[in-house]
Amino acid sequence: MGNACCAGGIAQLFRGQAQHSEGRRQGSVLPTSGALVQLSGHEPSSAACLLESYDISVELLGSGSFGVIRRATCRWTGSARALKTVDKGQLPDFALEDLAKELRIQGDCLHPNIVRIYGSFEDEEQFHIALEACEGGDVRDFMFAQKVLCESAVGFVMWQVLTAVQYLHEVKHVAHRDLKLENLLLAFGHVPLEDNLVKITDFGMATTFEPGARSLSLICGTVEYLAPEVPLGRYDEKCDLWSCGVILFELLSGRLPFDAGSQEETMLMTRVCSVPLNRVTASKEAKAVLRSLCQKDPWSRASAERALRSAWFERHGPDASRAAEETGGRRVEDRPVPSEAAVIEGLRGEAVCAPAAEAGRAAALRCAAVAGSGQARITPAPALVGPAIGSDLGREAMTCRERSSSISSSWESVQELA
Repeated sequence: MGNACCAGGIAQLFRGQAQHSEGRRQGSVLPTSGALVQLSGHEPSSAACLLESYDISVELLGSGSFGVIRRATCRWTGSARALKTVDKGQLPDFALEDLAKELRIQGDCLHPNIVRIYGSFEDEEQFHIALEACEGGDVRDFMFAQKVLCESAVGFVMWQVLTAVQYLHEVKHVAHRDLKLENLLLAFGHVPLEDNLVKITDFGMATTFEPGARSLSLICGTVEYLAPEVPLGRYDEKCDLWSCGVILFELLSGRLPFDAGSQEETMLMTRVCSVPLNRVTASKEAKAVLRSLCQKDPWSRASAERALRSAWFERHGPDASRAAEETGGRRVEDRPVPSEAAVIEGLRGEAVCAPAAEAGRAAALRCAAVAGSGQARITPAPALVGPAIGSDLGREAMTCRERSSSISSSWESVQELA
């Protein structure tokens, strides 16, 4: 953290041929020979267009082994952005592949409860990713700050998370594979949880899948949120629903269902022990949802769509009739996804979330029903921090392959213990 770079230094840092990404009036992108083009399928703009499209602050919001995060403002819309700069020289070849995959998957997702990528830029030395920045913070920090969360707020959070998961699974055929409280961000600062918008971030372990097939095999994720079948190396998107169950358990009880002294013990408990529902003080409807998500057998585990139809979300979810009215009687995930050209053209107006910042729950719900955007981070005073991309530059996260290797080694130890 710190102001280690002057404005002149930033201008020299982002040099190249002029071109727009976000806010480009013609919606065109110049071809580049960048390494991300073939890997991600998304052609980054040259870095000089970054200076043309954004006012970049010298303020560092975060830093890590691969680069930094800076505050930026889109010149065309006035919207805040988190600008992540990754040094190519510090990035291993496999990490470049992971970054490209993350850009491809997350960049194709347009949903109000999923963090949005607004553009990527490339020069000879660095990659730059522009993401929408928000002021709320991650849900884990919020939970620990509040100590106690009311059930209605928890219900509203989970409705948003499951709506996004349903979109990922049914519309995009994407499994996130690392859902946890730290990867749920709040769009607005100084707004109660029940009035906020929740955004899923960090798609570093996400992958596409073939519907109806247990085709996923990479052992990855965060151990405390890992579904029992994942360490076996043959699973499907239902692993995300188990993670949602762990999130719900944590929000209702303030602690994880399984959190032993080591990865091996935690995975063994997840595999052989029942989820301790007696440690959760909540309504029977909330426990019913929790039970349906925490089924060890993935075939018996509820889908996002089934969980959302529960009586609990009728009580604690948003006003379904208002959401239906705003979407023309259709669910958000049923609406056609705009084409990339339409999105680029629409960025200039960028009206997706601006009204909600000052309006509270009603405007936030209208915003959620109409379009997709957003993300967040928390401090006592408003601060802008973007979501993780490639590796979490703010907390030196392990790469997908490193975490997979670590979990695999732990699982071998679990098998020996068993």
